[in-house]
Amino acid sequence: MAMTYLDKKSKIQEELGSMIGLITTEENRATLLVDMGKFEEAKKQTAYTLQLCRKYGMDSTFSLYWMGVVYRGLDQYDKAAEYIKQAFAVALKENNYGKATFYAHALYQTYYWKNRYSEALIWYQTHIRFRDSIYSERQQKEIEVYTARFEAAEREKEIIELEKQAEIDKLERNRVVEILTSGLIIGLMLIIFLVYRHKRKQEMLRSEKALAIGRKKETGLKHNLMQKEYDLKNQELALGMLQIARKNEFLISLKEKVDEKVETDRSLKSLQRNIQHEINSDEDWDKFIASFRDVHPSYLQKLSEINSGLTKSETKLACLLNMNLSSKDIANMLNISAEGIKKARYRLRKKLGINTDVDLFEFLAGLG
Repeated sequence: MAMTYLDKKSKIQEELGSMIGLITTEENRATLLVDMGKFEEAKKQTAYTLQLCRKYGMDSTFSLYWMGVVYRGLDQYDKAAEYIKQAFAVALKENNYGKATFYAHALYQTYYWKNRYSEALIWYQTHIRFRDSIYSERQQKEIEVYTARFEAAEREKEIIELEKQAEIDKLERNRVVEILTSGLIIGLMLIIFLVYRHKRKQEMLRSEKALAIGRKKETGLKHNLMQKEYDLKNQELALGMLQIARKNEFLISLKEKVDEKVETDRSLKSLQRNIQHEINSDEDWDKFIASFRDVHPSYLQKLSEINSGLTKSETKLACLLNMNLSSKDIANMLNISAEGIKKARYRLRKKLGINTDVDLFEFLAGLG
């Protein structure tokens, strides 16, 4: 049903001539194919999306990165690293250090999962360097904004003082003129007053307009800084979840091997219990919920308002679906099978009262 919806949406965007909308829809189609485990189809779809980006001069970094994700799913890590490096190079060329930080971390994970630790260390250090530079750049911009506001205020004070002094000098000259001819000075003062008032009014209007433009620019800058911080936190949260998924995937694989040998070697029983305890531990989940509340402060409250009877597992699933993680990663984090994920989604949809014609991912994303 989701693929049918994307087909219709893609056709509408193409008819409207919205290339950004079309490319975004095609990227969503590739994401859905990865979630379905159809990596060969996802590779073709991502190649098509990349072709559209280059044809219409759009940002191709996400498509390059996603091609790397697809090749990781196909267990072709060198090919995956090649595409993610291209995404990193484009982001760096455009001075988009937020994206460059994200792609550096993705390269670190790619090499780490393949046990190529020296290359993984290089890209992890690159990720840290870019992440720290983003925070330094943001602080420097805030300092520049407030310095500019202070200097503008000082210039305004100087202008006012000069205007006051000019007005005093003008009055002194007017007294001399009044002694010579009172009639002429009255008419002259009236003309001067009218001209001065008009000029002052025009200056005030210009000053107010300049101040309004300055405030608008300042508001836009603050908004951009807040958005960058939000995007970075969201990326860090997603990366943290992927690390938990990889840890659980490793532990589950290790437990399966231990389970095969525990019948012949009883000394492995304690190791078996320890692995199971680590898989079921809530410590990582508690950290995840704390970070999730920081990024999405109203999400859990809205879920509770819809249905306060959600279980802890159902709440976890709702949070993971909101982050648009793959079914495989969600299954690893919840320690359940792919079939169990389908059943859990069905129960969650039923408890939240979501009709079958409503996309579950879009509904949860709309909660914040």
